[in-house]
Formats: sequence, C-alpha cells, structure tokens
Amino acid sequence: MMRAGSFVFWSALAALTACTPAPADPRPDPDAGADTPDVGPEVPPDPEPADCVEPEVGTVDEDVSEPDDSALVRRVHELARAGQSIATSAFPRETAVRVAIDIDEDAIRTAADGSTYAELDIDGTTVHVVNAGSPTARPTSSDLALHIGSRELVGASIVASFTETTRGFELSLSSMDASGAPARPVGPPSRTQPPGCLTTAFQGLAPQIPRDMPPIRLPALTGCEDLTRCSQIRAAWARAHIETFWAYLMVEWLETRSFADREFAWGAQGRDVHGELTERNVAPEWWYGEYDTGRFERVHEGVEDVWRVFRTLKHGRQTVRLYCPPAGETNVCNVGSPPSAHHFDRGELNFCARFFTDHDADSRIRLMIHEPLHWIFVGGAALLDRHTHGHGSDCLTAIEHVDAIYGPEEAHELASYVAPNGNECLHRDMASRAVDVYAQMIHHFGRAVRTREMVRWPSNGDPPPAPCDAAGEEGCICAQVPSTGAPDGDYLPTQFCPDHDGEMTCVTTTFSASTTVGVCTRCQPAGDGGNNRPAGCECESDEQCATGLSCYGADTQGGGGLGHCYRDDRGPPDFACVADCRRLFNDPQAVCIHDYPGGARCFELACDDPGVFAPCYENGTGVCRTACDSEGNDCETGCGSECVNDTDCDERGYPAGYSCVGAVCTFTGT
Repeated sequence: MMRAGSFVFWSALAALTACTPAPADPRPDPDAGADTPDVGPEVPPDPEPADCVEPEVGTVDEDVSEPDDSALVRRVHELARAGQSIATSAFPRETAVRVAIDIDEDAIRTAADGSTYAELDIDGTTVHVVNAGSPTARPTSSDLALHIGSRELVGASIVASFTETTRGFELSLSSMDASGAPARPVGPPSRTQPPGCLTTAFQGLAPQIPRDMPPIRLPALTGCEDLTRCSQIRAAWARAHIETFWAYLMVEWLETRSFADREFAWGAQGRDVHGELTERNVAPEWWYGEYDTGRFERVHEGVEDVWRVFRTLKHGRQTVRLYCPPAGETNVCNVGSPPSAHHFDRGELNFCARFFTDHDADSRIRLMIHEPLHWIFVGGAALLDRHTHGHGSDCLTAIEHVDAIYGPEEAHELASYVAPNGNECLHRDMASRAVDVYAQMIHHFGRAVRTREMVRWPSNGDPPPAPCDAAGEEGCICAQVPSTGAPDGDYLPTQFCPDHDGEMTCVTTTFSASTTVGVCTRCQPAGDGGNNRPAGCECESDEQCATGLSCYGADTQGGGGLGHCYRDDRGPPDFACVADCRRLFNDPQAVCIHDYPGGARCFELACDDPGVFAPCYENGTGVCRTACDSEGNDCETGCGSECVNDTDCDERGYPAGYSCVGAVCTFTGT
C-alpha cells in the first residue's frame, strides 16, 4: 500500500510538471461543492496545485475474475428475444438480504485433537462452519453453525441470510455450493441478531433485492468501527450493488436487440406502478447522447466491468477493500480541501469525513458507484473525471480542461450540447469515457427499479394491450360491469376485472403518454409477498400498497377494517366507497352504492333501494338511515342527519378523510 509515500512524491512532482502528463498513478480531485460527487484520481489539493494535470493511468491490469452469470444473462436475453421488457414482475423480490462469505485461511481454527473448523464473525455474532473432517470441533447445540459435508473449508463460500422480522433480524446460514450433499445447520437453524452495523444497514432492504441477484459481497472495512459510519458505508455498498445489477441487466438486454430496437430503447423511458412514463433520466441517451454502436459497446463494457467489481470484490488483480483513514494520517482525506472519497490505490476505496457529513444516503450510494469506476478501461482508454472540451462552431470557444465532470447537470451537458452549426465537439465520446456519467446513469436507472419508481423498461410508445380473447383477463383491457356487478380498481365506474385465481383489479394505465385505458392487474403477483398491490386492491395497511399508493378505509371504526389501495396524488375514485361498509354498520349485509349522486356511499341493506335513498338526496334531507327499537326490532327507514360537525363522523366510525358536509358524512380527503 502506498498511502503515505506515494502521495508526497506525486504531489511534489505535480508542482514541477504543471500542465504536463503526470506519471501513471491516479489520485483524487476535490469537488466544487457538496451536492456533486467529488471523487476521482486527479491532482490532490496543494498550496500551488497543478490543476490542469491529467494523470496517465497506463496499462490496466487484466481482469482475471470472470463470474459465471451465464444463466442470468441467458434469461435476460430470452426476455429480450421474446420482445418483453425488463419488468420487476419478472424478477420477484427477496425476503432476506443474502451476503456471500468466502472462508480463507485466517478463519480456520484447530481443535485440541488436530481437527479443524472455521470461525467467522458475522455482524458481532460468532458462527462456525464444519465439515466431515472436524468431528470433535462441532459446536454445541446452542451455537449457530453450518455443516458443509465433505467440502473443503478453505475456499468454501457460505451465505449469511438476514431476515427482517417484527423482533429484529434473524441470521441463518447456507452454502453457495450446490454440488454434493446439501449443507445443513448444526444446532438452531437461525438466531436473532442484536443491533449491529449490518442489521442497521439492511433495514428495509430485502424487498428491494431481486431474487435472481447474486448474494452481496461485502469488502473488508477498516477504520469505520463506530456504528453510524459503518452502517452508512455498508448501506451505500449494498444498494450500489443492487443498482449496478439492474444497470447490468439493462445493457445485457440491449446487447441482444436489433439495431432498430436498441436505438429505440436507448432513448426510452420506463413506466411506473400507475402505467405512467418515468423521468427521462432513466434512458441511456440522457447521459450519453443519441445511439451509436461504438458508444454502446463502450458503455456495455464499462457497466459490465463495474458489475464484476461488485460481483467478485476484485478490481483487476486487487481485492476490493474499504478504508476510513484516521485524522492525522498522511492521506488525501487529511490534506487541504479534501474530497469526500478517493480511489488512490487500485482496489482501496477511501472515505473521508465529508462522505458522512456532506452527503445524504442517496448521494452516498452514487459515490459508492463512482469510486469503483476509476481504474476501469473501455475501448482501451481509462474512464476519467477530467476531459478537455471546447464549445462553439469551431469547438475552440470556452475550452474547459480544469474542472472535473461531476453531477447530473454537467454529465447531461456532454450528452446534449450542440453548437450553432450542429457540431457537438466530441462531447458524446467524452461522455462514454467520463467516470461520473457512468455513475449517474447507473444510479438513476438502478434506483428507479430498486425503489419501484419504475416497474418496466423500455416502455416509451408501446401500444395499449389488445382486448385479448376476452376482456377481463390479466394484462388485458377491463371488462364491462354486469348488471348485477360492481366496478373495481380506479379507472371507470363501468369497468371491472373478474377475479381469476386471486384478486384482480382494473388499474388506470397510460400508454404513449396520451392513451389511457384500464388494464386488469393482479393484486398479488407471484413472489411479491402481497406488498406491492396496485390501485383498487384490498389492503389492511399502507405497507401492502405499491409505491405512491396508500391504504384507504382500513381505519373504519378505528381500525381492523378492509381498505383499498389508491394513489396518493389522486385519492379514491368517486365510484369507490372509501369506508369498509360492513364494519361501519357492523352489518354483514351492508352495501356500497357506487353510483350514488355525489359519490359512492355505504348503506345498510334496508337502504339499498333507489326509491328509498334517492329522495333524501333530492330533497336535501340528509341520508337514508335505519332506526330500530331498543331490541333491534321494528326497524324503519327514513331520511335523517348524520352529523353536525366532523367529530360526529369520527364518532360514527368513518375512516380518515371524511367531513360533515350538509349534515352528511362525506369523503373529502381532508
């Protein structure tokens, strides 16, 4: 490691060689502001810095790690050849965060009789791995341990699974090697984890992980022992792993398409859970400019290589490690105006104090993607932060060669600049060789899929679904409500979806940014665990609804009701009863009148006849109500007031959002 000596040497040399190539040793560059990524191998801050020096990285090490992702790539290629988009429904989400751990010599322990076993510290919990050759080294029945059969201990890979429960995280062990006899737990199959670095970092993460994604590998971490900094780094690394995985699937999907299809998808947006178009920055074209085959090949190579880093923890021949240098150590983090992070020696990612103080969780993820992109080559040239580029019709105006390209605005400028005469002054080629352009593209695309802000890509301009053989089938347009039926979903009061092998609902879906139809959508797609339900689906809590939706009506009578998911920006449609009618009246025969004037309403069964309830509305005499004697007999219906103020509606058990309007409890959303 050259942390101290090499920094001093190259700093001195840079001062002597201003505006000339520096020797082949990359180094960080300070940023211009806290809201932009501020990383990358350039010239460290110095009292007299040579700001225009661009280091020549030299010959890159061969990438010797080639992970076997053939099955995954084959599946993505099959999707592409079948004309299907990358959809989250094709990649069900995980129920646990899986971490791959390789057993090395340092983990081996020897028992008194000479038999061996492996001892690992997993987030503060000591676990053991044993095999057929360690009979007397077996742990006690209370220890968390894994028996891997006849496999060798050194070189074996195990998976630690963190499952989040109401009690905290459960830790369990399994083997990555599918050959031979299956691995089996020795003692308890799992153990409740005390709060630690990883359990803090993994909170809420499992539902963001596609089940096909290889387990996360965590680099060795030195110098960030306190819980806050450790968990922030681990959280950023894990989410960067997921986002890079999705970007990798995207370029692999593009790889197998025809030129015309690839050109279209290069500039395509995606769709959110409502069927509406996402932001344009999920498209590669937003970051790299119009489609070009050579440009795509460079982007494909760069994304594939950085995915390999996350996948294997190898950067060329170096093992990736994370380091937080202490104050006072000779390190770029402690000199002048330090950056937030740097990748000075290949494989060692350094995180300075500003990584924790100046960046939020989202920005830390982007930085975690940015750093491994240094020392990566595309088309034989290194990805760099700084690129000398000019403007104007002759490309000689406003030449910029000092400031590094950091942040979404500067990255997009490379993809979109056009001079008055149409000249783009090689900006597009520079984009395909700029570190932060890759980091921005990977982060914006990957984050959109990880958080379900985007559930399908590409989707710009695709046609509405055909009626299929029969309207009302999953993925097809909705069916007309029969005379004895009721609407569902959030599209129209005249449309619904029959339930086939589970609940379906008619969801408002926009195509080509202009055509809106209702599409039959399953409420609990296979593998989703019932926590990504679209509009109109039954729910008991907000957590069961898709991103951007909330559960309305479950709080009828104070809670325990059956609600429905609806969009936060639109609320329930007028034809939907927000309250759980049966719970509201404690009457299993209570009904929802979907076409009630002024909006759907709940009624007791005796009031479901239009001849009974309509006069109340027409005459402004309140709402149809049923009055019975003290024993619940001799019931009569008639018009009457429900409320004087909003408190009366609360006391009657109406859910949140109801107000007293004209002596009637009415859903207003406030």
